[in-house]
Amino acid sequence: MLTDRKVGIFEKNEALFAFVLVLPTILIVSFQYVYPLTYSFIISFFRSDIRKPGVIFIGLKNYIEIFHNKDLLLSFWRTIYFTVVSISIEMIAGIAIAVAFNKSFRGRGIARSLMLIPWAIPPVVNGIIWNWMVHPKIGVVNFILTRLGILERYKPWLADPHWALNIIVFADAWKWTPLVVLLILAGLQSIPDELYDAAKVDGAGPVKSFFNVTLPLLRWPILVTLLLRTVEAIRVFDIIFIMTRGGPANRTKLTTFYVWEVAFKHHRMGFGSALAYLVTLLIIAFVFLYFKTVKREIEY
Repeated sequence: MLTDRKVGIFEKNEALFAFVLVLPTILIVSFQYVYPLTYSFIISFFRSDIRKPGVIFIGLKNYIEIFHNKDLLLSFWRTIYFTVVSISIEMIAGIAIAVAFNKSFRGRGIARSLMLIPWAIPPVVNGIIWNWMVHPKIGVVNFILTRLGILERYKPWLADPHWALNIIVFADAWKWTPLVVLLILAGLQSIPDELYDAAKVDGAGPVKSFFNVTLPLLRWPILVTLLLRTVEAIRVFDIIFIMTRGGPANRTKLTTFYVWEVAFKHHRMGFGSALAYLVTLLIIAFVFLYFKTVKREIEY
């Protein structure tokens, strides 16, 4: 009888029943995400060093130190450069490939499958592959460029301060461009063919149709893709750790790598937490910029 009464309560209040069902998940997520976020934010106001006993409250000193650290500020601008250039390459190449794959041609299914291979490769493996590709003695990049006459001799790409970060940008773009293709292709397939037929009737060619029909209707897929890739690009770590460890001469030391170095190499957990929240603010700034731009275009 008591059980029937409980069932009756849940039947009358479906919201309560749904909440009871998702409560275990809420508790697990809270423990795994909310607690670490809260603890790291609190500890960012303390001097927490594993090598020194005790935790001392120092207020905003960790955050103030960020803006007085020249190497850190340089890593911040390198992160901006890496994010902007990498995402630009991915978006331009991704949209072009997606438009090509949206057309019907022989072997399209095989081409789409092969295109996903770089995305399926784990980031660590991707870094190892590119290490071998640009190897100063046996790398395929040097082999091809010397055979074409572009280079006179093999070049140590990752030891060159002017090229190391750009090589990592290319490696990152090579891996993530297939994801951009996949998301943009999904958006392209939702565009009715009637719109292109109407554009042809109005005398619009392929280029004009692309800018007047395709791009406006891809606004939201592009926004989602930009958000996903920006978050990943700003917090990139694995490929840098595998390929250069921040070298040469710290030229590939991005902000996330600096966070790892400060927190886990020099054991300054408080300062490392403050740096991590700086990265979070950087991501929020990019997200706000994207939404502001899209909203302005819609209102226009």
